[in-house]
Amino acid sequence: MIVPYFAVALKPGYAEYIQFKKYFDIIDIAHSVDDFENLIIERPKNNEVSYKCMKESYDLFEKYVSSMKDEALESYL
Repeated sequence: MIVPYFAVALKPGYAEYIQFKKYFDIIDIAHSVDDFENLIIERPKNNEVSYKCMKESYDLFEKYVSSMKDEALESYL
């Protein structure tokens, strides 16, 4: 997962609006448009992720997006 966290987001008035900050240790953070583009292009080439990080990422995805189970697609159809 890649999250844009550009310089404007660092302003004190925006701190309360930043989502997923407690998960920044398991996701890729882009600090600029160039970082964002680079992560989108390069991350698939270098996709080594620890088991712990992958597990936490799956849990995060299931909590906020959708189940990772095989039957999830059928339930949406």
